[in-house]
Amino acid sequence: MATPLEHGLRFAGTVELGGLNAAPDYARARIIAERGRRMLPGLNEAGGVPWMGFRPSMPDSLPVIDRSGKHPNVFFGFGHGHLGLTLAAVTGREVVVPANPGAMGAWGITLCAAEAIGADRLAASPGLDLTAVLAAEVTERAGFRCQDKKCATLCTIDRTTVVVGDRREVVFSGGACPKYELAGVGKVKLPSEHIEQAEAKKVYDKVGIPKGTLAERVKHVIQSAFNGTRIVIFSGGAKKESDEAVFDEARAIRDGGGFGSIIGRNAFQRPKDHALKFLGTIMDIYAGKLK
Repeated sequence: MATPLEHGLRFAGTVELGGLNAAPDYARARIIAERGRRMLPGLNEAGGVPWMGFRPSMPDSLPVIDRSGKHPNVFFGFGHGHLGLTLAAVTGREVVVPANPGAMGAWGITLCAAEAIGADRLAASPGLDLTAVLAAEVTERAGFRCQDKKCATLCTIDRTTVVVGDRREVVFSGGACPKYELAGVGKVKLPSEHIEQAEAKKVYDKVGIPKGTLAERVKHVIQSAFNGTRIVIFSGGAKKESDEAVFDEARAIRDGGGFGSIIGRNAFQRPKDHALKFLGTIMDIYAGKLK
């Protein structure tokens, strides 16, 4: 698998099962590099290095889905290995089955509403009639394969039809595909200032859409997701050696109105004590406790 990154091209795709203190075996990496040279004759390998990153895995490949033994209001759902996005929906169904598969769940919505309008105002609001919610029905489930010729992934897209009274809504779930995930919950990469399509660039320049800072670009992504009515999570990308680089991205996502970011390898590829402090700082940034 060849993946374009900001600093070059990455050839990868193997898994080695070994201990945390075992030295990596780069034999298969050398084979991948040779295949890359055949695929791209004249490939510039200057600065290229073999790399291996740790990915936590469960010994039996089964995820942990259970209530915390210390905190009864905390539920665990982790350990999906390389199938995180694929199994996330299944894990969600095991914990709670909302009428709308893209919903956050009642508790998450309540916490966001309390933060947005204040707990006192929320408490004074009229009660919610759950009759319509309980009457919700999934009437159809189907799937199809994305035919985007510019994308070689060709994701399988799930399409679910939900009916609540007279209201009918179709919800798409496209795994890592942002074209369909924006219909419910979207995961996208942080946008750069570069605009690939010439016609699109003309519109941006004519309308004067702000895109000079990362926060402005994040804000535009959120506006594009049905004007902020869909949850958009930003990918964390490859591990960054600088903590401040990750913190700056979190600040930009927060200031642009984003809903958060994925901090996988940027956390678990750091020493545990460092990672815990690192994650605490990111949480404080998103909570507005740190500028």
